[in-house]
Amino acid sequence: MADPYPMYPEVEPAAANAPYCGSSAVGCTVCSTAAIITRFKKTRITDLKALGRSMGARHRAADPRVRHGICPHAWCHYCMYLELKARGIPVAYGKLSWTQVIAHVKAGHPIGLPHKYGILAKVSPKSYSTTTPAKGRVDDFTGQHSAVLWAVVGTSFALSDPDFGMSWAPVPPHSLIPIATMKRAWEALGWSVCYTTQKPPSLTAPAPTGVSLQTQWGATPTLRGTYAANAGSTNVRRSPFIRSTNVVDQLAKGEKFVCAQSTRAGTNVSGSSLWHGNARGDRWVHHSVVHVV
Repeated sequence: MADPYPMYPEVEPAAANAPYCGSSAVGCTVCSTAAIITRFKKTRITDLKALGRSMGARHRAADPRVRHGICPHAWCHYCMYLELKARGIPVAYGKLSWTQVIAHVKAGHPIGLPHKYGILAKVSPKSYSTTTPAKGRVDDFTGQHSAVLWAVVGTSFALSDPDFGMSWAPVPPHSLIPIATMKRAWEALGWSVCYTTQKPPSLTAPAPTGVSLQTQWGATPTLRGTYAANAGSTNVRRSPFIRSTNVVDQLAKGEKFVCAQSTRAGTNVSGSSLWHGNARGDRWVHHSVVHVV
């Protein structure tokens, strides 16, 4: 099973109840917002239409003069900013210089970047692969677009492109687009950006100091980080299985749990068998009862 929380999440418009605006315009900014939520909160957005409604409503509440979220105005990066901020993601919005954009990306701060899509090179759909980063766009759309810049790789940005997911081309893991190309594409609009001000949680953080990792039940050192209980009386178990005899502790709402390893070999709860464990492998919580902090 593919890791649901990759380093550069790609949210395709053809999935998760896509937010179409009219007959054809897909909410690329909504998809970009969902990708940032996935990376920071380690939770998949399964209803993009609902996310789009929330984003637009937040912007309209902040400024009744705008109609973002209602066609044909669709969504903007201020909608993105308000939604991410409301979800507790460290984020800011405003005009940045290109030097500042690059500095944030190099620091590991993902950026939602509005740009003119037609400036990106158009490549053949046959060049797309599920394992190889894309080097350009495959559709004919050339208008205003949104992408998430994740990292600088050589002279390119590693970015998520919400126009992936077309039925006639494989979905690449991410894109590698020259920094110079993205600069021209962004400057063609000159709009403000939505940028995070901290790194997202590490997917490969080290185990707690002084504790040797003891993996079992198919666990691997992935999805590490600090989580918090969603509600009171959250069960902590000595194994990643729901049994009447293995509850060893309970967490109060908001109480922290440090994950050093994760497994998908535990009890399936509501369609997910993902469990998080401590370094010793003797304390486990199901993914559905915690959230990353």
